[in-house]
Amino acid sequence: MPGQNLIEKIAQKYAVGLEGGQVVRSADYISVKPAFVMTHDNTGAVIPKFESIGAQKIYNPHQPVFTLDHDIQNKSESNLRKYARIEAFAKEHGIDFYPAGRGIGHQIMCEEGYAWPGTLVVASDSHSNFSSNNPIEVAAGRCGFISKGGISLGVSRCHSKK
Repeated sequence: MPGQNLIEKIAQKYAVGLEGGQVVRSADYISVKPAFVMTHDNTGAVIPKFESIGAQKIYNPHQPVFTLDHDIQNKSESNLRKYARIEAFAKEHGIDFYPAGRGIGHQIMCEEGYAWPGTLVVASDSHSNFSSNNPIEVAAGRCGFISKGGISLGVSRCHSKK
């Protein structure tokens, strides 16, 4: 059997719950514990869901990174309240927070040292390589994906495995 390609090696490094000696290969469905999970303005919608499942704390408060960058020109009272709630939630749980106007979340992830070669990072954008809007995943600190091989990755919705 040939050795692993680069993507398989990275996935192997961050995989959790593998059978003893299991080698990650393209098209495997695996559960991963990413180094970091970037989320943005959508965190405002996720917080009530997080609370509704009875979660009390973030599994690893150093894993999520909140970067408000999608609706920064909206100065309405409701948007500013949403941003304040996100910031308060981040502070309460010890989550790294970057306020509106600080920069684009994807760039912040690189500039602030969250993403570097060989690291598995997921983001809540639909245009990110990995997408997650699941509050269970944030509470549990893990998600799953399917590698389609090579450098390109096909993604399934992230699912939490207990």
